[in-house]
Formats: sequence, structure tokens, C-alpha cells
Amino acid sequence: MITTLLLLSIISIATPTPTGNIIQKTYTEPKLQDPYQNITRIGHHNFSVIFDYKIMFLGYDINETLLRQNDTFQITCYWKALDNIDRNYNIFLHFTDQDKKIQFQDDHDPPLKTIFWQTAKIYNETRIITVPSNINPQELSIHIGWWNPKTAQRLIIQENNNILALGKIKIIPD
Repeated sequence: MITTLLLLSIISIATPTPTGNIIQKTYTEPKLQDPYQNITRIGHHNFSVIFDYKIMFLGYDINETLLRQNDTFQITCYWKALDNIDRNYNIFLHFTDQDKKIQFQDDHDPPLKTIFWQTAKIYNETRIITVPSNINPQELSIHIGWWNPKTAQRLIIQENNNILALGKIKIIPD
């Protein structure tokens, strides 16, 4: 024990005392940011709608809302998985007139089947859509939702007929 104390005394005497400013480096965990938080594109629209306690719609970007027949536009949707999803769902994207009649649509599978989605992860998908040549000039509403292709049942939201109204596009004459 005396040897240990003597050794500790020698080490403390032999250890140089730092002079000047001491810079203490500390490690802090990086703050995790929601990747959705930085979405600030033109035409971006925020939402917070939950489909059947499984999928949250966070918003969408659209690059053009004033269109002609045969014009192509881009719409990007942002989704978040709220829980494990036990089946594959499809997305419907409808463009309806003032009488709520579908003028054209883009029903599709998401790029990654929903059974592979991870809880709390944010997914996005960009669709490139062409306005059909037979569409008359008019304003069209954009509606979106999820449905089970095996049963044709839509995922439930508290909107009219489980369809979420997003915004509008306007088809103008050539």
C-alpha cells in the first residue's frame, strides 16, 4: 500500500501541468432532424393526415398547376409509416371536375411495397403525369388515398369517402 501511494505521488509530480488555454473537446450526439423538415420547394404543401392509423400523409410538391393537354407535370408525395403494415396497399390519385367526376387518374403501387415499410421512416415518391389529350380546359381537384387491391377497401380517414382533397390544377386552352 505504501508502494502504491509512493508511485501515485511520483506520477503526479512527473505529470506536467498544462499552461495556457485548455480546449476541452467533448462529443455530443448529433441532433437527428426530420428529413421532411427541410422540404421547402415551390409548390410544397404540408399536411398531417393519418390513413387507418398506419400511414401518415405529410405533404406534397407539385411543379406546375397551370397545364395544357398533353403537358407533363410532377407530383411528389411524402408518407410516414406509423406502424408495421401487414399488407400491400395501392395509392389512388384522382383528378376530378367540379361535379366530382374523375377526368383522369393515376392509381399505382408505391415504389416499395408497404409490407416492407419501416415504422417511423419517411418515404417519398415522385409521379410524372401527362394530362390526357381529351381533357377540356377546366379546373380539376386533386384527390389521393390508399386502397387494398384485393378487397377494394380504402384506408379510413376522416374525409369524405376516405378521399383526401389536396389542391387544384387548371387545364388551359392551347
